[in-house]
Amino acid sequence: MNCACFFAAATSLLACPAFAAPSLEDVSLRTVNNYRVERAAQLVTRDPNLAARLWETGTDVSLNGNADSSEGAISLKGKLSGEDARLSRMFDNGKADRFSAWVDGNFSRSEETARERDQSLVHFGLDYRFSSATMLGIVGQYDELAENSSYTADNKARFGWLAGPYLVTRLHENLIFDGRFAVGRATSELDLVSDQDRLETERVLLKGQLSGDFHYDDWRVNPALSVAYFEEGDNVYFGAGEMTLAGQDVTLGRVSFGPRFTKTFDLNGGAEITPSLNLQGSWDFDQTAFIDVNSGALNTPDELRARFEGVVTARVSEEREFVIDTFYDGIGNSGWSAFGLKLGMKVMLK
Repeated sequence: MNCACFFAAATSLLACPAFAAPSLEDVSLRTVNNYRVERAAQLVTRDPNLAARLWETGTDVSLNGNADSSEGAISLKGKLSGEDARLSRMFDNGKADRFSAWVDGNFSRSEETARERDQSLVHFGLDYRFSSATMLGIVGQYDELAENSSYTADNKARFGWLAGPYLVTRLHENLIFDGRFAVGRATSELDLVSDQDRLETERVLLKGQLSGDFHYDDWRVNPALSVAYFEEGDNVYFGAGEMTLAGQDVTLGRVSFGPRFTKTFDLNGGAEITPSLNLQGSWDFDQTAFIDVNSGALNTPDELRARFEGVVTARVSEEREFVIDTFYDGIGNSGWSAFGLKLGMKVMLK
């Protein structure tokens, strides 16, 4: 729509720029950008604690779930030692139990008035323990989001993967280092002109962490400091049979810090109860902004915030544990917060 600007001191008319609604392609690419910014934060936030691999042994599996009127989620964790997998048939005696495989998965489904989302994030790894102080492994991950929306462009599915090596080593009696490097790709189906329209990107993730391991009487204290950097760039947009460069890079650099306090109380009959308190702060020193899908305005989240988590584990027997996990995220964030409660059961496999 055209308009005219009138100035009291002027006798001429000046044409003003027209205000037009964003194109379907702009809305789609902005929507995909926002998803990728959100997904980058999820991948960094939910990256597994590899330092725990150094003291976690044996074979077990745990399944947790939570649900409300609009969202449901399931998390699965498990590990399998080489001895329990009968790898002694393939390796010399004494080496089979140095191998260990593990999996950590999160699956959720949410329904809102005009949008449905199915999300998955799965990590799986295999490592070899050279000694009680050092292990080397490889970890892969797969993430997927399927979304149906009635008020934005229909982006049918977005999925990606990362894979690479990791190292965990005890530098000192009370100090552990873990680090990993991973590369991968991601694909977003846009459904702009045809059902073959998509955006393909390359990914890279770097992370290093120092963890303390201290014991005071019956308390175990694990302070940690980590630096992670995630980048998804070199975008290639395939549309209507032609290849063009989209030029939308997404980055996230984050420093995380905070302590975890754990204590185990012995109960009658051999039962145990273990409360764990974790306060973690984070500072995002490099983060791509969200984009308003209609106006194109940029909105960068707060750089500094904190998260509190409390976990109570009740071991009722050698084979069974019950877990209560609650958290509050967004401390210090002016525009966002989240809280939740999970109940679960953990079964030890022999």
